[in-house]
Amino acid sequence: MQSNAVMTHVDLLERLGFFKRRPRVFSIELEHYTVDVLFRANTRLVVCFDHAGIAEGNPDRARIGWGFNFLHKHTDFAGIFVKPTSSNWFRPPGLYDLFNQMAEAGFFDLFTGVMTYGGSMGGYAALAYADAVRADTVLSLNPQATLAQDIVPWENRFPRGQAQDWSAFPRVASDACQSPPKVIVAFDRRCAEDAKHVALLDIPQMTELNIPFIGHGIPYHLAKMGLLDRLFNDAAMGTFDI
Repeated sequence: MQSNAVMTHVDLLERLGFFKRRPRVFSIELEHYTVDVLFRANTRLVVCFDHAGIAEGNPDRARIGWGFNFLHKHTDFAGIFVKPTSSNWFRPPGLYDLFNQMAEAGFFDLFTGVMTYGGSMGGYAALAYADAVRADTVLSLNPQATLAQDIVPWENRFPRGQAQDWSAFPRVASDACQSPPKVIVAFDRRCAEDAKHVALLDIPQMTELNIPFIGHGIPYHLAKMGLLDRLFNDAAMGTFDI
């Protein structure tokens, strides 16, 4: 028999258009995104965003989102997993509207806190959607601040992202990351392009975690060093110490 908490969450998600895909996993399919929710009650919520290339490698909307296996197996956190249908830097419309609907329905208030999390393209989104999901913590790994060519004419690494519409809000990710009291951005200052992106982020409460000599692959290298789990857990639990 389902508890009242479970029934409340399920009813709310179904009213928003989500359907049950697997046990405790609910999904909604938008034009440019599939969004999965791993439901767990009375815990923190982590909003995870795919990095570039995942959708092209596996376009199946039912695929597991980036970060799902870690959250499911190694934490008791709830999760939202945003899976774009292409490496579109989360720019096409639809996702902001969904998050606004979830916020107005009180979904984010049902958790003890909300953290956004992602790397590179996902690191951009972790910043750019932080206010929308009422995040209190952001963990962004080697993010882009923007791919608007009038702002970053020197950036040429991400042609799919640069082809998106960057005229709408937020033009720079930090414009939509003003409310979280804790923002951790991990990057390599020796990677010139990544350092320039971080310099564009206007977030007074941001902590810069410099991890030198590993370039743009922060999640991969932290995992190889056995430090990614610790960084994630420290950020999520509020125990991160520079």
